[in-house]
Amino acid sequence: MDNSEAGATSKLLPAGTIIRNAWAFYKKNLKKLWPLFILGSLSTASFRMNSASGDHFFKGLPTSALVGIIVLSVVIGVFLFLSKVALFKSLSDTYRERFVGLKDAYKKSFHLFWPFLFLSIISPLAVYGGFVLLIIPGIAIGGYLTFSLIVLVDTDRRGFDALVGSIELVRGRWWEVFWKLLLIGIYIALIALVIGIVAVIAIAIASFVLHFSIPTTIAVGTALASALVFVIFVPFGFITLFEIYRDLVQIQAPEAADAEAKRQKRRKTMIAFAVLGLVAFIPTAYFGIKYAKEQAVAQRTVTYVSQPYQPSVGSFTLDFGGTPTMQTLVAAAPDGTTYPVYLFDKSLGGGVTLIAEYVNFPQSSGSISANPKQTLDESMNSTLTDSGAALVSSQALTYKGLPANDFTASLDKLGAVMTARTVIDGQDYYFLSVSYPKDADASTTASIISKFFDSLTFNK
Repeated sequence: MDNSEAGATSKLLPAGTIIRNAWAFYKKNLKKLWPLFILGSLSTASFRMNSASGDHFFKGLPTSALVGIIVLSVVIGVFLFLSKVALFKSLSDTYRERFVGLKDAYKKSFHLFWPFLFLSIISPLAVYGGFVLLIIPGIAIGGYLTFSLIVLVDTDRRGFDALVGSIELVRGRWWEVFWKLLLIGIYIALIALVIGIVAVIAIAIASFVLHFSIPTTIAVGTALASALVFVIFVPFGFITLFEIYRDLVQIQAPEAADAEAKRQKRRKTMIAFAVLGLVAFIPTAYFGIKYAKEQAVAQRTVTYVSQPYQPSVGSFTLDFGGTPTMQTLVAAAPDGTTYPVYLFDKSLGGGVTLIAEYVNFPQSSGSISANPKQTLDESMNSTLTDSGAALVSSQALTYKGLPANDFTASLDKLGAVMTARTVIDGQDYYFLSVSYPKDADASTTASIISKFFDSLTFNK
């Protein structure tokens, strides 16, 4: 990493100049390269599915559908990876003024698919091998291998020879390249942040006019702003790397007569680091997978130890197995009188959640106990409508001498089930529910439901 090494006689272009050149290239070639800008950027994205809903969604699918989804995912993944290869090759061809079109770009990407994939594997392994040796070597190797993929598509040097090609470009200029990349990265991040904020504000204003809810506004705004920033700045980042690469090619002095010997030595060194990285990665992956499995088991473990809870409102006690979270909402009676609605919830782990609602309805709302069956049915139907659940079963009963109703509903979108009990005591209304995954242990959930529902006691 010593900049005094022979051959480093000229300096790289200033970071501002590199960014201006990259932006000029981006604008000039946007019209012909925009499909690759989008598709090549998507290949770099990380797509995640909510584990709570996604896991149950897949478990509910037939085998044929699962196979179809897996095959489709592989096909899409391969296509997006080919798009990234095509993007890199097209950038190289455009700089060399030999870009023909998208069809030709994808044709070339097929020939470079395996070399590109192999290089995408051995380069991180070599860096990881360096990190094994007390971190600093990994940082150094990462800097030296920055341009490996560009060397592949631009010079057709493959495998470890591409790694050596990147090292030859960076030799004697490690710190110079590092600071350039850091400054450019900060500059791009700041611009991306500004654009993202402006996009979110614009969407917020539009949603206010269109009367969207705040959660919807946040979700849509964040998604669109992220997509906009990602599609613009990922390809722009690739272009800045090409700009630095081309500058290095022009100013880097050739090595002495023993260049081939140095090349072979560097190649052997990179092979050694890659092998070390692979050897270190195997146990790391093993313990990582083991830890992930243990966490998955822990997340599905339900803990319900009796611990009655008496809230500061009302005159009742419930056993949440701990202290629940409480929030207060405000509702209005037909005459405009407002009254509080108290909500309590406690997660037991394993996707099991206990929920309770307590309301003391004002007399202006009418007597809710005058026709208890109607009140209980209306409450159940309202719950089903608000939650989007489908009724599975319901049963009217008497709980400690009070009118009550038990019902079970299916929350298909969440892969969950909800079992609830509603009780009326004069103007006091109680709603208890237990939600749990569809594949949860039946005996465990039945026990929790029974204990939670039967724990409701009135302190009058």
